[in-house]
Amino acid sequence: MTTNKNIDSAWEETSWKGHRRAQHRAFFELSFEDKLKAVEEMADFAREMIKARQHTEHSTIHSEAHLTDTPAPHIKPGQTH
Repeated sequence: MTTNKNIDSAWEETSWKGHRRAQHRAFFELSFEDKLKAVEEMADFAREMIKARQHTEHSTIHSEAHLTDTPAPHIKPGQTH
């Protein structure tokens, strides 16, 4: 059965601040090992995003070099890759 307290609690989490508080509560309830695992997974994800961004930036620079008569700054004249 849903009580007014449950409804009020759910509504409190519908704001950015309420959602953030709920995330903090959930993280606080994790064991140390689970917290450590979560932080390591976040670091892995961040590294993957950095690699993906660097790859995208490199691909964009390389493809733009073929669209102009002047090579990209990191490509010397006559060099293809």
